[in-house]
Amino acid sequence: MAERILLVDDDPLSLRSISLFLGEEGYQVQEAHDGMEALNCLKNDSFDLILSDIFMPRCNGFGVLEEAKKMSPHIPVIFITAYPTRDPDRKAESLAASLGAEALIPKPLLFEDLLEKIQRALKREE
Repeated sequence: MAERILLVDDDPLSLRSISLFLGEEGYQVQEAHDGMEALNCLKNDSFDLILSDIFMPRCNGFGVLEEAKKMSPHIPVIFITAYPTRDPDRKAESLAASLGAEALIPKPLLFEDLLEKIQRALKREE
């Protein structure tokens, strides 16, 4: 059975392109358009990994990670963000790591890098 990924991003173009790529790689992807939608998905379903943008309306990626870890402490979370250059002190990366995120990947994404990090995170959970 294919691993299930919850993909969370408020940018429709990113959401669709990443979803298509992961689907072609054999993953089953559930899309959420913001953090609140992601939390509803987590309440109603189980996932093997969460791939989430950080900066979103209603509930940011850090909120998604904190709630996800309460529901399923071992679920790997990988962050994607378009803002690493606006964060020269790497505060977002430090916070992500302290909350238990597997990685923080800058946008625009290199799909091969994303795939490698997803595979590594899922392998750790076996």
